[in-house]
Amino acid sequence: TALRPESGSGAAPFGDIMASDDVFHRAVAITEEVLQSVRGRTSFSVTILEMMLGALLESLQTSDVLLLPFFSPGGGSANPAPKAVNVCALSLKIGTQLNYAPDQLRKLGLAALLYEAGIGRTQKDEAPLVQGLGARYAGVTDVVVQLRERTDGVRDTEIHEHAHIVFLAGLIESLTRRRPARSGLGPSEAIKEVLQRERGTFSDKILKALIRILATLPVGSLVRLNTGEICRVAAKNDRFPLRPMVVVLVRRQKRLPEPTPIDLSQNPFLHIQGFVTEETLDQEAVDGVAL
Repeated sequence: TALRPESGSGAAPFGDIMASDDVFHRAVAITEEVLQSVRGRTSFSVTILEMMLGALLESLQTSDVLLLPFFSPGGGSANPAPKAVNVCALSLKIGTQLNYAPDQLRKLGLAALLYEAGIGRTQKDEAPLVQGLGARYAGVTDVVVQLRERTDGVRDTEIHEHAHIVFLAGLIESLTRRRPARSGLGPSEAIKEVLQRERGTFSDKILKALIRILATLPVGSLVRLNTGEICRVAAKNDRFPLRPMVVVLVRRQKRLPEPTPIDLSQNPFLHIQGFVTEETLDQEAVDGVAL
């Protein structure tokens, strides 16, 4: 079948959503500890980040729930720890799309986390703060330094591919996140912005990997149909990426007593208008039974 649930839970893989949410919050807690260490200039072991990266990768192999902030209007967080985890998750997903080997994925994710935590953002050599980098993570510090130099306006033709990926993930995060002066962009608008402003910065293969990721509706995302119904994406449709299996949660501003599944590929008069947030779901829905 073309419909591909992200787990063995059929049309409603909400267990994956809860599991990935737990992974995310654990990763944020660990990142908070790292940020405190960097601010206090006290050392920390790379081991805690290795465990965190393993959990993130395992979650991304199961579902795309960790990528939901990039598909929710104004998603993401201005808090440094959640922001770092979001950038790391998108970097890892891009690396996965590029068929990176596990050791390269670990290096890529570690570079994203260290950079977002502030390592290498000053002229001081802060690498000694991270205990256990060693030969296994050779090159990670160089990538972080290159990221700092890009931020400082230095353009280097020999920038490592990992630095390009982390920089792109951070750029997408900044475009999709809500700011005081503007609302966040949707995934398609963010891609257009990158192609207009930074097309010559990134290789075609990296941009194509990003487009493949953001052009597919992730399981777990909330969407609004042209009927006004609010649904959650329950399974992907490989043949029709924009017409997945969804479950209707809200109809005529009332929550349904039980989610109703709809295969959009079999309903040509129904289509997705856009993404909605969990807050919108709570604001628009009232308890009761739709007629």
